[in-house]
Order: sequence, then structure tokens, then C-alpha cells
Amino acid sequence: MLSKARLRWTLAVAGLTGGMMILVTMLQLIGNSAGLAGSDQIAMETVLRINPDYKPWRASTWEPSSNVEMLLFGLQALLGASILFYCISRLRVRVMTNTSRDSTGIK
Repeated sequence: MLSKARLRWTLAVAGLTGGMMILVTMLQLIGNSAGLAGSDQIAMETVLRINPDYKPWRASTWEPSSNVEMLLFGLQALLGASILFYCISRLRVRVMTNTSRDSTGIK
């Protein structure tokens, strides 16, 4: 059974992860409706402005639809947030374990 402190920490990490998922989804929906361009598109426009004769030397192998692209971006954000919060929780447990050892006099 989880201690109260551990349960609170687990719920906080889960809440932050869920909040980040909702935030990323909202930003994607707002960004798509506002007509925001991706960094690749902005870079291509800048290159064409500098050199109008530019021809890409290689075409994309696969270009996902905007829905699939949004899903992949969301999954990437979820994976990154999960790894980040996992590492933070591991560090927190390590610090708490070292603190409890120090207070009991065990080294």
C-alpha cells in the first residue's frame, strides 16, 4: 500500500501529465484554426524568399495527414512528459530515501 505522501506525489505527477496532454491538445486545435504554420513550412518560405530558384534535393518519403501529424505530436509530447516526470519522481524518491537514512543515523 502506498503511503500518503507517495500517493499525493503519484496523483500530482498524473495530474500534471494529464494537464500537459490537455494543454498540448488545446494548443494544437487553436493553432490549426488560427492558421499557424509549422517550422518546416516557415523555413521553406524563408529559403524561397532568399533564393527563388531553390529546388529541394530530396522529397519527403511520407507526409502524414494533419490529423495523424497532430496525433504523433501529441504522443511525442506525452512520451516526453512521462519520461520527465518519471525521472523527477525517481530523484525525489532517492532524496527522500537519503534523508530518512540520515535522520535514522544509518549510512
